Amino acid sequence: MRFSLNLFRSGINDSWMGSWHNAAILPVAIFGIAIADHFDSPMAWAGVMAAIAATSLFAWRANHHRYRLIHDTASSMIASAAQGFVELSGQLRPTGSNQLESLLSHRPCLWFHCIVRVKRNNKWETELDETSNTAFLLYDGSGACLVDPTGAEIISKHKKTWNEGERKYTEYLLLEDDALYALGEFSTLADPSRHPDAKRLLNELLETWKRERPALLARFDANQDGDLDSEEWEHARQTAWAEIKAALQIDADHTGLHLLRRPHDGRPYLLSNHPNAHHGRAFFIWSWVQIGVFLCACGGLAYFLQTHTN
Repeated sequence: MRFSLNLFRSGINDSWMGSWHNAAILPVAIFGIAIADHFDSPMAWAGVMAAIAATSLFAWRANHHRYRLIHDTASSMIASAAQGFVELSGQLRPTGSNQLESLLSHRPCLWFHCIVRVKRNNKWETELDETSNTAFLLYDGSGACLVDPTGAEIISKHKKTWNEGERKYTEYLLLEDDALYALGEFSTLADPSRHPDAKRLLNELLETWKRERPALLARFDANQDGDLDSEEWEHARQTAWAEIKAALQIDADHTGLHLLRRPHDGRPYLLSNHPNAHHGRAFFIWSWVQIGVFLCACGGLAYFLQTHTN
């Protein structure tokens, strides 16, 4: 029995449950039970219980960590936010006049995650799993912040699923004017009032992208050769320039180009348009669910070890 990483990653946006550390328990349990059933011995079942216990303990820690971060991080306004890890809320805006389109429904959006699964030989296989990396704007009335979605845990309420023959289509979207909750690393690049042509801002934004080379390649390496040729690099420059102009046009105060991205220290990067996402209630609930799974698995481990010794 084979399990693809995409099988449980495809559930990441279903709800707050969709964080991959919660979804991971399913393939671990199914795969482990299949192995234990094949060997049909107490030690095999004990191994399965130990694997489930370890997975649920990891998931509990991830949920609890996110819950504490949401509650311990004070909400900030974009114009006055401190540099570093912040919590922001506002409305989504595009960086320019042209929005993205979902690969499946072709609906205008600011971000998409599209999945196509096909049934072959009574098994579901992932045929397409694409996520957009184009930046968008978060506006809270005090200013605008450019949001780079690369590496974020994005949980969207806009989900659509449909079947056509042997294929199952699923898409998750972030739309213009969505209310967004965001938790990530905030930084402000330079002071555009000192640089009316914004060239320094352009160079600083490109340098920021260069430091995240895997994300840069994922976004602009069209031929997927592991490097950016002159045409691809020019596309990156034009994209950066368009994002800077859009951000400065919305930010009437022109206090700088504000950027939200994945934290460099490994802390979670969360984006959600779910109502009450700032409460973190689902992470709290799932932390207790995972504790219950952990205790049950420990009980099963003790039972099968005792059975083996007898």
